[in-house]
Amino acid sequence: MQEGDTRRLLIRLAAIERMSRAELQDIIAAVPRTTFTEFFRALDPLRVARDCDPLDDTHTPVGMFKMLHMESIIDDWGVRKLYSRLLQHLLLLMQALQTAGHTLHPEEYISLFRCAGAASDISGAGAIWNHWFQDQPLRGENSEIYTEYIKGTFLD
Repeated sequence: MQEGDTRRLLIRLAAIERMSRAELQDIIAAVPRTTFTEFFRALDPLRVARDCDPLDDTHTPVGMFKMLHMESIIDDWGVRKLYSRLLQHLLLLMQALQTAGHTLHPEEYISLFRCAGAASDISGAGAIWNHWFQDQPLRGENSEIYTEYIKGTFLD
């Protein structure tokens, strides 16, 4: 993270899928909590798009990605697989943090909402929103969180 290498962080995050729950819990216990907040910030989809998305901000119609054989980058619905995997990995990390007794910070929720929007996962954005209210009952109303939820829901 100190080097600012987003690609390397994505590769390291993918290792979460191969870890057992016990291994992941050991890592969470050994690493300071603030490191995970920085991890979420470093893997914010806006930063990932700038540093790791090969298509950058280019709209790619369905016919074009099929003709150019871009199935490794874009799925059948036109969603970039990078963001779907990123959301999946960050949700695994979120669950592991909660299992260890940590609550997520608003910055981490913002990153999750942005991931859900980038992955075109409307139901995922709704689930994260519901989780926000369960996790933060005293701070349920936060305009920045709500704004990111609406953006994620409307795929903005």
